[in-house]
Amino acid sequence: RCTFVQRYTEGSSLTAYEMEDLIWLGTDDEDESVRTHMEMAVPFCFGCQTSESGLFRTQYADGIVGLAMHQSSILKAFHDAGSIKRNAFALCLDRSGGTLSLGGTGLVDLGRHLEPMKFTPLVKETGWFVVEVVSVHVGGVLVTSSPRVLDAFNSDKGTIVDSGTTDTYLPKLVAEPVKKAWEEITGRAYTNREYRYTAKEFGTLPVVTVELKGGVRWEMPPSSYMEPTGSKKKRGAGDKGASAMAGGVSGNGAAVASAADLPEWDGARAFTNRMYLDEPKGCVLGGNAMNGHDILFDVTGMTVGIAKADCAYRSSLK
Repeated sequence: RCTFVQRYTEGSSLTAYEMEDLIWLGTDDEDESVRTHMEMAVPFCFGCQTSESGLFRTQYADGIVGLAMHQSSILKAFHDAGSIKRNAFALCLDRSGGTLSLGGTGLVDLGRHLEPMKFTPLVKETGWFVVEVVSVHVGGVLVTSSPRVLDAFNSDKGTIVDSGTTDTYLPKLVAEPVKKAWEEITGRAYTNREYRYTAKEFGTLPVVTVELKGGVRWEMPPSSYMEPTGSKKKRGAGDKGASAMAGGVSGNGAAVASAADLPEWDGARAFTNRMYLDEPKGCVLGGNAMNGHDILFDVTGMTVGIAKADCAYRSSLK
């Protein structure tokens, strides 16, 4: 039998052997899944894991499925067999889970979109889902005014939309303007270390807006890029001005998170900023950037569609 090893940048790996079976993606309803499997399943070659390391051992999911534009993609197999009408899928994620739709998005008819879906063209026809960045704002501050900084988002691999990457990675050339804007808005230095915020302080953190070709404005509120942690660690000495700001608007008038979108809590809670400013080339909009959005990856139409949405799994099925 054919054995292979797959390794990932953050350290996870798996060993598996290839096998083929009839494949379809079911739901948590066993009877429904059996019925649809009989109607929709297609032959597909996949890896049966024999060992795994890293996050595969600790995260909820113990495997991985690739949905990039490739001849061996399971989506292409479904489309070629007529099981789905379009070579497309949609992901709508929130911190409690989310939905995966095959052949398009199933959330429009269910009334789960909070705004009309807008579309941006794909830059490449194979491989990753690459989009073109037009501008980036931190709060109301444009951080891509320099052509050289903007080009960093679109050069080399470009800006990829990748749910398989947990966090978001901006190019290192944008680090200086992002840090400057962050400090002007919040009164604190930018950090990826754990930091404790009161609810009022959390409300001063900026919304990060990535504008894509086609007029798509992709907003990442603090609830997306800030991950709650359980540590009791105190504030770091290097994080200056921690209690200087109050309210939902910064001193320089830049846009910050709406207090209505934030949970209230007593005292201070620990968070870690999972938006990193060190990508050598290009940009990765990862799973946390997708939080609260229905993202349609349409290979047939060569576009990515984006809409703010209610992504809760249970409510999406009512």
